[in-house]
Amino acid sequence: MAQQGRWPSEAADELASKIGECTWWLAVLAERTGLSFEECVQGFVEQKQRQFGQDA
Repeated sequence: MAQQGRWPSEAADELASKIGECTWWLAVLAERTGLSFEECVQGFVEQKQRQFGQDA
């Protein structure tokens, strides 16, 4: 994103905070829709492991 001018490269220290914020919003969305955030993540990881031929 910095290469495209959409992320100020001098503010790279904000990345950890932005990742945390995104994760928090995803957890809130899961809760509000009656889904388990943990189960959603685990299911995704298992799917990718199968896709790439790795054991879960």
